[in-house]
Amino acid sequence: MARWTFLPLLAAVLAGLPAVAQTLTVNITNVNSSEGHVFASICDDPAGPFPGVCNTGVAMTNAVEGTTTVKFLNVSPGTYAFQAFHDANGDMMPNIPNEGFAFGNDAAFPISFEAASLKVDGNTTATARMTYLGNSSAAAPAPSPAFFDHALKGQ
Repeated sequence: MARWTFLPLLAAVLAGLPAVAQTLTVNITNVNSSEGHVFASICDDPAGPFPGVCNTGVAMTNAVEGTTTVKFLNVSPGTYAFQAFHDANGDMMPNIPNEGFAFGNDAAFPISFEAASLKVDGNTTATARMTYLGNSSAAAPAPSPAFFDHALKGQ
């Protein structure tokens, strides 16, 4: 009987543990070349500047024509706005309109945290479409160079 007395203590300890971190995978479609890299970030602060500087999670991978996949590891459950750009020429700057950009849920301008948000609850996979204004007749304004300032500074 004495061996079961630890169960209430174990339950109390486990109840106080933080939520288990998960992986957020985003498949970015419509990438127009395999040149350069795709930089991406997720933001967890709805009151913060979005699109713009956020350092909740940052990912970079080689661009793959068609679909490029970025992964964010150890993401706590929650809601995150997603943003990305295709750095085709390797200067680590979003050169819009010639280089592409993407937002969660394929959010359109004006971009908001809510419109570009992805819910992470367990391992999560999402899709976002890369947009190239230089190759389309879209009438959307381009994001500012501060769009990924955190990635450029290595934060």
